[in-house]
Amino acid sequence: MNPKNLIDNWWQLLLGIGFIVLGTLSLMYPDALGAGDIHGRNALYKAIVVWLWGKPLGIVSLIFGALAVWVSFLPDRS
Repeated sequence: MNPKNLIDNWWQLLLGIGFIVLGTLSLMYPDALGAGDIHGRNALYKAIVVWLWGKPLGIVSLIFGALAVWVSFLPDRS
């Protein structure tokens, strides 16, 4: 690992950490959004977001975040 690569890719490291935090929260609190008050305008969009929150979003977010963090530590190709 070269610290210069990490300094150049700081935004990618922060993005990866953010996705890891989102995935962890999504898996820890799968019922946080609750489906009890879905009504009115854009109800379909709200239902899709509530359905995705939990295991689907948590797993995908953890994988994407781990890949982003891993790639931020790799050396540049040039």
